[in-house]
Amino acid sequence: QFEVPFPILILTILDAIYTRRVKWREVDFRYQYRRSLMANYSVAERIWGEVNMEKAKEFRFECTQLRLENMAEAPIKDKLAFMRLLRRWYEHRCYTADPYEPLARRREIVAQCLAWGHSVQFPPWIRHDKEEPEQKIERVIKDTWRVLSKAPIAVLSAKNANSEVIAEKKYGETFRGHMDGDWVMLVDEPGWIVRVVAETREKIVEKQETFRVVTRQVTCSRTAPRHEAAPVAKKKFGDIVNGYVYGDWVELAGEEGYMDIFAPGTRARVLETCTVEDYHKMPEYKRLIWFLGSPDYQHM
Repeated sequence: QFEVPFPILILTILDAIYTRRVKWREVDFRYQYRRSLMANYSVAERIWGEVNMEKAKEFRFECTQLRLENMAEAPIKDKLAFMRLLRRWYEHRCYTADPYEPLARRREIVAQCLAWGHSVQFPPWIRHDKEEPEQKIERVIKDTWRVLSKAPIAVLSAKNANSEVIAEKKYGETFRGHMDGDWVMLVDEPGWIVRVVAETREKIVEKQETFRVVTRQVTCSRTAPRHEAAPVAKKKFGDIVNGYVYGDWVELAGEEGYMDIFAPGTRARVLETCTVEDYHKMPEYKRLIWFLGSPDYQHM
């Protein structure tokens, strides 16, 4: 199930980055036959050369001895190692590639091949929906965001790093938007903004959070994120505040001051987040923590 359709798997990954480069009508999906398997290796090797994969950092001669032209006769251990390198290559490039929806792309491949008189039979472990599913109406959560980057950031016309720059946002500027993966779609104006640096995961913009005061004791906001700083305003149990997380502090929005999330010298909570987050878009670990009833997942 892995070795026989191996060249098809390579072509699928290349197709996700180099859209339209792979001519799927040349691929023989009768991969259980050796003649078809070798023909598919030839297609993969040609595309591999056309996009100069040997010059990619992961596949340079000084970095690895694994070569695609040797994979047809290579043992399973080498194929797995080769696929790990290809996965690393893909993860470094997927953020700047054109948007890729795998199920829609596979339906497109089937339609193109049928037009040329070729049938397509994907491996059983590659998911393929023959019919386009009904579009679900998705709840859009609109948040307030603030620019963290000292340098101006581009507002792009589409969810694509290579799309046209239509505006820019400067440090400290706020805007309304809906988070979609590593992107924020602006809701009061057209455009998309990248949320994090792909290589370092450093935040470019930060989301405004909503908090509730959960301590029974009267607490205060302060002029600086230090307990010895001068108090600004008193806050009591049940009060709602908005702000941006700054370590264990919240920089308040709409009013002056900072508030500590925890009581001084303890981990007893003063503030508890009540920001709405889409459960279905949380990572698995956040879903588990959410299910167990802890609010801490909002800060992870």
